[in-house]
Formats: sequence, C-alpha cells, structure tokens
Amino acid sequence: MYCDLTDIQKYKDPAIYVQITNDLDGDLVDENIINEISDKSDNIINSYIGGRYQLPLAETPKIIRNIAIDLTVKFLYDRRLGEKNEIIEEAYENAIELLKEIRDGKLFIPELDTTEEKLKGGYAVVRNKRIFTDNVLEEF
Repeated sequence: MYCDLTDIQKYKDPAIYVQITNDLDGDLVDENIINEISDKSDNIINSYIGGRYQLPLAETPKIIRNIAIDLTVKFLYDRRLGEKNEIIEEAYENAIELLKEIRDGKLFIPELDTTEEKLKGGYAVVRNKRIFTDNVLEEF
C-alpha cells in the first residue's frame, strides 16, 4: 500500500476517521475499510504510472504517498458522508492532475527516474530543416 492508517491520520483529526469508517457506531477506526479504500487508491495510481514505472514499486516515493492519501481521504468521505468538502475535492483534483503529468512524462519522480539526463536537468534544442540554405540564398 502506498499509504496506511498512520499516514491518513496525519491529514485530519484522527477522530474523524472513526466516524467515516466505523459502520457500527463504535469508537475505533475500521482498518479493514481503510485498507480496502487504500487499495482502490493504489489501483488508480498504478493505472496512471504503470506505463512509465516498473510495478510494484520497491519503495513509495513521497509524491506517490501524498497522492494516495488525497485519493483515499476523498473516497472515505464519499463512502460515508456523501457530501462534498471543497478542500478534499481540490486535493483530489490536484492529485489526479499530478498523476496525468507523471503519466505524460511532464513530471518525473526522482526516486524512480534515475537516468542521468533526467537527474541533471537541462534542455534540448529542436529545430526544423533549414529552408534558406546557402545555395538558395546565392540565387537571389
């Protein structure tokens, strides 16, 4: 799993997770529900990054953990409360945008992209074939 209960509880007051995971009105977080929803988040993340990175990931990069937390929290809220929370919705939308950028190669994960060219940065110059060659200019 890219995130677990400990990671998620850092996001908001831990007491809220009792409310949104415990269907029996108990006093404890239902870790089975957290794990089930976290797996759903993992599957979504894997569907975006699987074309670029070898899965399963050996270690979870921070950016992937943060994305997993945002997805999992949104799914937990949707599951129980059914109401929209603007901050959670925005975090979810940002997480999906990050996944799209990773998928499209616009954003790379340093812990996973270890090729020298990507790590040192830089730029590439691309130019079209020269239209006005010396031969063409001599004709004028």
